[in-house]
Amino acid sequence: MEFSPFRIHLEPALTAQMHKLMDRTDQLTSNEAIRSYVRHLSSIAMGGKRIRPYVASLGYRGVSGQSDDAILHALVGIEIFHLFALVHDDIMDKSALRHGVPSAHAYAESVLTERTSSIDHSHTAQGQAILLGDLLLTLAHECFQELEETGAIDPVHIRKARRLFMEMGHEVIIGQMLDLELSGNMNATKEQILEKHRLKTAWYTMVRPLQIGAALAGASNDVLTWCAEFGEPLGIGFQITDDLLDCTTPSETLGKPRLQDVREGQPTLITEHIMAQGSEQDKASLGSFFGKNFGPEDEETLLAFLESSQAITASTQTAAAYFTHAEGKIASCPFTVDATKECEQFVALMKGRTV
Repeated sequence: MEFSPFRIHLEPALTAQMHKLMDRTDQLTSNEAIRSYVRHLSSIAMGGKRIRPYVASLGYRGVSGQSDDAILHALVGIEIFHLFALVHDDIMDKSALRHGVPSAHAYAESVLTERTSSIDHSHTAQGQAILLGDLLLTLAHECFQELEETGAIDPVHIRKARRLFMEMGHEVIIGQMLDLELSGNMNATKEQILEKHRLKTAWYTMVRPLQIGAALAGASNDVLTWCAEFGEPLGIGFQITDDLLDCTTPSETLGKPRLQDVREGQPTLITEHIMAQGSEQDKASLGSFFGKNFGPEDEETLLAFLESSQAITASTQTAAAYFTHAEGKIASCPFTVDATKECEQFVALMKGRTV
């Protein structure tokens, strides 16, 4: 199982929405810098796996037994919402790259600097990127309005899906606020880290998209409850795996520096294990790296420490337990036979991720 066929399936509809945003901008202003900022969003949108719209598609197909053609507007809206979140996330993380191209604020800063190199444009560039994210958020909601205008889906189902979509937005924003609040806190507890994982990843990436798709097909509340029971452990396992890959995958494969969470002072279950189970010397060793801008030459030393402290092993076991929990829910899956099989394959894909 892979995402590329779904990605190809979604791309024309996503491209059409991005072009609409560019055309609308061109009609509103002749300012070439602003036009170029909006055009650059399409370059960022070309990257990514499309996991969230895929999960929504699975929910819809699982309940309806039909193709997802009728809900393409909603699937694109979910992906555009994710693009909005990434644009704002990159500002907060001070990330210069996204999907191998300049992040929105980095691109805006390069345009501004080219125009006037003697001025620090970082504040203005960040402001423009915030507004670009706001444009994307508006467009994401517009996609659901366009879905209703097609008449292909019962308006009652669309209203239920939109409520879930707005809940998803609230949850992921609070999750990101938790992420910022915990940043630099080497003593963050397991409960605090898991709360962040639930909101920022599990419900945002798995539960709500699955529920939105199912709701558009007219799913009952019992089906939506199953989506949560399956999606939450799957999403937490996904995030813990992501944290492990940040440590163990070479930088050239990741497309960003390895061990970035430790550099940025982001607590994970890996660092929490050391703080909860490690010796005073272990805690001091972690403290010498946590939140520090260490170079590539220190990466092997840090990785060896994380492995010898059993932090990597413990988090690997925790991720496996969450995946096993998700697998256990498949026996009661209320979806069609084909979609139930797809759920099994999806869990296996998430478990076996290497990037």
